[in-house]
Amino acid sequence: SLQLQIALRAAALVRVGGLLCYSTCSLSPLEDEAVVASLLRAARGALELVDASGQLPELPRAPGLRNWQVIDDAMRRVPSLASLSSEPLTVRRRFRAGMFPPKGGDGAPPLERCMRFLPHLADTGAFFVALLRKTAPLPLGRRGQRHGQEALPLSKQRAAAQLAAGHSLRPLPTEAPAAEARAAEARAAEARAA
Repeated sequence: SLQLQIALRAAALVRVGGLLCYSTCSLSPLEDEAVVASLLRAARGALELVDASGQLPELPRAPGLRNWQVIDDAMRRVPSLASLSSEPLTVRRRFRAGMFPPKGGDGAPPLERCMRFLPHLADTGAFFVALLRKTAPLPLGRRGQRHGQEALPLSKQRAAAQLAAGHSLRPLPTEAPAAEARAAEARAAEARAA
């Protein structure tokens, strides 16, 4: 979920026609192909997987996976999210629909365009790489914001609700210089008034 949020935020920042490289040093399909499939689903056609197989042909690699198994903590295969309906809520909460391979057919994302760099093929570490092109602005999400914009600063209403609930509000790293400048300006105004 966090990786998908980060990827959506990155996609929101890429201009139309630009490229986004999603890469991990993991070979877990839950961190790799599942995130890419969820990203493509959330983008609803605004992103496409680029076939980069012709780039660096001397570097051995394997294509992305189209199918994988999801297992639970007891190492049992979980065939689908629906198969967990009789499990306790604490177990069901650990699984998301995006963890499971997308259904095949014409609408399935071409996950084989992803690249898996396997340690035994080139005496390297393990890497997963997916190159995506932004073809249109991202669609609006549930809150009327473009996907990936959810990481923007809190609204005044949400900030007040969080303060009322006893949560502290720390400025985002990008807000910190502006917040410090406003505080310094307020101190200077107080000093002039005194």
